Amino acid sequence: NVQLSSKGTLQKGSMSINGFIDGHQISSALVVKQEKDTLFVNLKPSQWTHPKWGKLPPLEGELTMKHDKLLYGTVTLSLSKENQFRGTFDINPDDHFALNGKLSSELNNFNLISKIYPEFNQVKGKASIDLFLGGHLHQPKIWGKSRLTSLSLPFADLKTTLQIQQLDLSSEGDGLLLIEGKGDMGSGPIQVKGKARFDQESPTLSLSVSGENCVLARTPEYLLVVNPELTLTYENGVPFLSGDVFIPEAKVEIQEISDYVAVSNDVVVVQSKQNLEEKPVSTQNPLGALKTRVNLSLGNKVHFKGYG
Repeated sequence: NVQLSSKGTLQKGSMSINGFIDGHQISSALVVKQEKDTLFVNLKPSQWTHPKWGKLPPLEGELTMKHDKLLYGTVTLSLSKENQFRGTFDINPDDHFALNGKLSSELNNFNLISKIYPEFNQVKGKASIDLFLGGHLHQPKIWGKSRLTSLSLPFADLKTTLQIQQLDLSSEGDGLLLIEGKGDMGSGPIQVKGKARFDQESPTLSLSVSGENCVLARTPEYLLVVNPELTLTYENGVPFLSGDVFIPEAKVEIQEISDYVAVSNDVVVVQSKQNLEEKPVSTQNPLGALKTRVNLSLGNKVHFKGYG
């Protein structure tokens, strides 16, 4: 539900934008000015207060376009002083509308994400994006690199933190996305490497994760240290997790049983052979049911103490 109103002339005018998201109003305005062969477009700071997400950072920006055989311009969008997007582009009508451009960004926090997903409230880190634009208007080509650094994802209930020192996503514009990163889980180093394709009807993914002495939990009841060697693939709409997980050290001490865990909906409880009934596997996961083939082995420092 969007309402638009405008006033002025082609040389100088303005347009107000009003709409609703989940029944709550969002408003902004565009101011347009033309001087000779240059068009200036200014997006005034938007006012966006969502009933669930609260007050979101204002979005503002500028677009400058010139026409001198080539149509070219610059774009700047700002979520805050720390988070901005900047781009340049040109379009050549004499060469089948050939494209040439660049988009860069520096994100110094993830405040907007935490507004939408409160569970990311404690996530810290930085991101840089450098993308290039080529090809033609009817068939654009995008390539470049995105890098996450100093990313911290704490798991408060498990008393551990995933630290991503560096994670690179890069593409040469051929539809192949390369993924490579390193960090640590608890005090144990981890490495991530893989590739994905999104330029075909069915996207594919192959992602490998390896680590040593990764601390998955360090609570009064649980200590869990693992050495994972896992590969996640996605082909023909089916996700598949395979590999090995070695647990060199674990300590489980159940201190109190104050609650119970409900039986999973794909568990069949057999009361008699005549009443055996097959239950369908849940298909609510948009990526499909995860298939696994993981070998689990235990070291000499695995201890359990509980009730039985």
